[in-house]
Amino acid sequence: MKEEQTIPASSMFEAYLVIFAVIGAQTGIGLAVFERFVYMNAKQDSVVAVILAGLYTHITMYIIIKTLQRYKDKDLYDIHRLIFGKWIGSVLNFIWIGYCSYAVLMVVVTYFEILSTYMFPEIPNWFVSMILIILAVYAIVGGIRVVMGVCFFSVFISLLIFFVLYQILPYFNVRNFLPMFETSPIQLLKAVYQMALSLAGFELIYFYYPYIQDKQRVQRYGQIGVFITNIFFICLMILAIGFFGGREIIKSVWPTLHMYKVVKYPFLEQYQVIVLCIFLVIILPVIALYLWSLTKGVKKHFPITQKKALYVTCGVLFVVSLLFKFRMQVDQAGLYFNKIAFYVIFVYPYILFVFSFFIEKIKKRKKEKLTMKA
Repeated sequence: MKEEQTIPASSMFEAYLVIFAVIGAQTGIGLAVFERFVYMNAKQDSVVAVILAGLYTHITMYIIIKTLQRYKDKDLYDIHRLIFGKWIGSVLNFIWIGYCSYAVLMVVVTYFEILSTYMFPEIPNWFVSMILIILAVYAIVGGIRVVMGVCFFSVFISLLIFFVLYQILPYFNVRNFLPMFETSPIQLLKAVYQMALSLAGFELIYFYYPYIQDKQRVQRYGQIGVFITNIFFICLMILAIGFFGGREIIKSVWPTLHMYKVVKYPFLEQYQVIVLCIFLVIILPVIALYLWSLTKGVKKHFPITQKKALYVTCGVLFVVSLLFKFRMQVDQAGLYFNKIAFYVIFVYPYILFVFSFFIEKIKKRKKEKLTMKA
């Protein structure tokens, strides 16, 4: 594994952009479908599950940033090597590279599934994959600051299309929330598990943390980003339950997108089509951040530049995406990804935090002993 060179000032960005990086990474494909999976487990108490998942995300973000602060300008790839050594650290790094690759693949093929369902039934998957990958590559080649700019732009676009949902309020039925607090603790935990996976993306701070200026403010801005995303998802969950009711949410494949069928303007015949096009801009930061993170790891383990690693990785992912021709394949791959992602995002950070804590304690004791002998 190659040693990371000092990051030039021109490649660093202000800490407040972490807010937009977190929101941009979290508002991906899960935004369109999370209501159905949460409601299947928690029913009328789904809002409670979303809130609990949000709190768990806040705690996990706190743990991640606390771990990073122990190593100053090191990213997760470097931390693995420092804690676990060259060989075990490299194995863990390749697991994260594989996870990031899997995440990119799932976003690409799922967006193709959405487009083929709502707009273009005959659209080839190679065309959708190619467009998404080219746009992400274009952003990444410009550097991490350009990727952050894409996140910044994406957040404002997502807020704009969210506010038009005020048109569904006349169809909102408060009775859909009754009876409340009847879900068993086990079912509520299952719903929290499903919701937690939709909040994935914030863990990518593991990789772009060294590029942040004013690192003492990262915790504040990271928590703000998670909080805004949580509010966003809570509002969508409330709107979905009030608008659909239980049976309709479960029947709906993409509940969030279905709500836009009600939105109408005199000068627009089908606003839902525009939403699907804008949705491309919303998922672009997710693809760009995961691609940037995984190619950073490839660069550190092989004698190759990040740009070449990007082209090779995108070529491989493009070919693999062509294998997904049926919806059943996408759903099955999504289930496997969810199981992997939960442990990678919401379990592993706590394990790493504990290991880093004890390693630091051991190093301090060794230094103290050497100082006393000297």
